[in-house]
Amino acid sequence: MSDATKNPVINKYKYESFMIGWDFTNDLDSGETPVLVTSIVTATNSAGTDVSSTILDSITKTVTGNKLLIACQAGSRDFSPYEIVFKCVTTSGNQFEGIVTLNVLD
Repeated sequence: MSDATKNPVINKYKYESFMIGWDFTNDLDSGETPVLVTSIVTATNSAGTDVSSTILDSITKTVTGNKLLIACQAGSRDFSPYEIVFKCVTTSGNQFEGIVTLNVLD
């Protein structure tokens, strides 16, 4: 896991479900955009276990403009913080990554 002190932090309650994302605008060349089907979002808990299928709603993954978005859901304070990794593949074949720290509150 990365150094969570440097990542943007989002706080949520375990019952909340809402869209989170990463804006790749500063990484992209003019006319370059993220490609939905080749971009991925993963989640690991504080123990380093992959919990993508639990805390992320993969059916909601979308690209809006230069942002890669997905709904986060569920989670447990016991396994918080979570690291959400947005991996963007672009129309030019470039690859970029953004990381968000997700804290789940009771």
